Amino acid sequence: MLEKRWSLNVVLLEEEPPEGMTLVEKLEKYGRQADHAFVIMSPDDCVRNKGEQAYYQPRPNVLFEAGWFCHSLRRKGVTFLVQEGTDLHSDISGINYIPFRKRTREVFLEIEGELRKAGVIPG
Repeated sequence: MLEKRWSLNVVLLEEEPPEGMTLVEKLEKYGRQADHAFVIMSPDDCVRNKGEQAYYQPRPNVLFEAGWFCHSLRRKGVTFLVQEGTDLHSDISGINYIPFRKRTREVFLEIEGELRKAGVIPG
């Protein structure tokens, strides 16, 4: 959607060749070139704590990357997309985010609005 509709250069770290870099080095290399970042939080890890009911949270690396982008691009340069069923840590739950059910394309108009507000695409 980002490439086809707005001709934006999209970088998915997992698809970029390692070139001898660690994942953190790739994050730093490509992240410094970014105008905006989308952090997709999905219920990937099941957490159980001393008999309490299990809950589902994003993977720790996603939280780390979210923090890195919030620091590097400032909060206005980061949009959080949170899949239904994902429990967020209390320090993240206060951040505005765009909820979606199954696929991020469900929130196309909201994503477009965020890109316009950030000045990434024309308003």
